[in-house]
Amino acid sequence: MSEYLQWTINGRAIIPGEAGYTMIEGPGPQGYKVSQLKVARAHPFHAGEYRCSPITTHSHSVFVISGSPTETENTRLFKKDHSLLLTCDYNATNVETVWKKNGTEIEPNDHYQIYNNSTLNITSQTESDLGEFSCLIKGPGEEEKYFYLVDLQLHKHLPKSTTVLENDKLKLSCLVEGNPHPNVQWLKDGEPLQPEENNTRLVFSANTYNVSNAILLIQPILKSDYGNYVCLISQYSLHLNTTTEVRVKDIYAALWPFLGIVAEVTILCAIIFIYEKRRIKPNLAQSDMDDINEQKNNADHTNETEVRQRK
Repeated sequence: MSEYLQWTINGRAIIPGEAGYTMIEGPGPQGYKVSQLKVARAHPFHAGEYRCSPITTHSHSVFVISGSPTETENTRLFKKDHSLLLTCDYNATNVETVWKKNGTEIEPNDHYQIYNNSTLNITSQTESDLGEFSCLIKGPGEEEKYFYLVDLQLHKHLPKSTTVLENDKLKLSCLVEGNPHPNVQWLKDGEPLQPEENNTRLVFSANTYNVSNAILLIQPILKSDYGNYVCLISQYSLHLNTTTEVRVKDIYAALWPFLGIVAEVTILCAIIFIYEKRRIKPNLAQSDMDDINEQKNNADHTNETEVRQRK
C-alpha cells in the first residue's frame, strides 16, 4: 500500500484513456493493492516493457503479433515516387519550424517543402530520403519530435508447418530486408529464444540481406524442440512476424512404413508359396497314378501277347 502506483511502457508513463489503455484498481489481500492494465484492441505500438511502479524490479514483456507492417505516426514506410507529409504539431498555425534530416537542417526546395503549420512535404520519395527526420517549433518549452522513414519487406513467410526427424537439423530462415536493418527476435511458444554458452545447439546468423539473427539453426533437434516458432521483426515502432509449427518425428518414423511393406511382401510371398506347393502336390500324385496305370496296362498287354504266341 505504501508503494507509488504508476504504469509505464518502456519507461514512459501511461495515462488512462490514451492509446486505448484502461486501469482497474482496488484493495488486495494482506495490505496489498491490485491494479490491472487493459487494452481492448492491441496495436503494434502497445508492444514493450511494462512496469506498474517506478521502483519495482518486476516487468511484463508484451509482444504484439502482426502479419504485415502497419505505419505508425512516427514511423513511415518508404513508397518510391509517392509524396509524404510529416506534421510536427497538428494544432500549430503560423509557426516557424526547423526540420532536420539525419541531424542536418533542411533548406526548403522543390523536393522538401516546409509549410507554416509545421508540416514537411516530401514531394517524391527517393531512397536518399530514408532515415531520421526531426522537427522543432521555435518557441519556449517546445520539444523536438522525431520521425523515421524506413523500407521494410518480408519476401517470404515461413511455411505453416515444418517437419524434421529427431537428431537431424532444423533451419528456419526469415527472409526480411530493410533499410535500416530491422531487429529480428525468435520466439518459441511465446518465449524469446536466446543463445546460451553451454548450449551450442542453438545458432543465430544473418540472412542473405545481412539482417542479423534472421536465420535460426538448431542441431541436433530433439523431441522437446517441437512447438510454435515466430520470427518477430521490428523496425522502430513497426512490427510484423511470420510463424511456423515445428513437428519432430521419431528417428525411426521413416523406418516403420518400410518394415510394414517388407512384412506385407513377405507374407504375400509365403501365401503364394504355400498355395503353389499345395496345388502342385495333387498334380504330382495324379501323374504318378497315371504312370502306374500305364505300366500295368503295358504289362497286361505284354502277357496277353505272350499267351497268344504260345498258342
